[in-house]
Amino acid sequence: TFEGTHVADADAETIKTLSHAYLAQVEQRHRDGRIGRARRDRLRLVVEKNVIPHLGARRFRDLRALDVERLFMTLTGSEGLAPQTARDRIQDFKLIEVFARKRGAIKAQPVTDALIDLRGINRAKIRTFTAATPRSGRRPSFFWPCIWRRSAVCAWARCAASPSAPWTSTLD
Repeated sequence: TFEGTHVADADAETIKTLSHAYLAQVEQRHRDGRIGRARRDRLRLVVEKNVIPHLGARRFRDLRALDVERLFMTLTGSEGLAPQTARDRIQDFKLIEVFARKRGAIKAQPVTDALIDLRGINRAKIRTFTAATPRSGRRPSFFWPCIWRRSAVCAWARCAASPSAPWTSTLD
């Protein structure tokens, strides 16, 4: 091992054990009101769906940056996550690394080292529509919120042309 990175066998814990201890701390922070329900649920998802199935049996002291990079490749490959999403999951895994370092379970920073190589992954640009953007070949001149069909956006011309529209009936 490198100078100052040895952890005794008695102190070596698996990633699964430390992850569950971290989740217990997250639950306490949620009860205290320091984090919200959505953040707690996201961290639980990362641990249960991404970290434990792939790395849970390993001892944290044996984890290397290469293992974290392989996890990233698995998440983007067979798991089908977008690169940015996979990197976000690795960043959440880094919180477990910090938790483990504070408790003396590891001395190295393999997750942090792997994240250095994952810098520069940008989020996909969100495309938005403008008035000049063609929508499916035929489009009305403008859109309205539709009260009758209760949809977010409705082409007024289509509702007006509908024979079942409430305003098209005539009084006899």
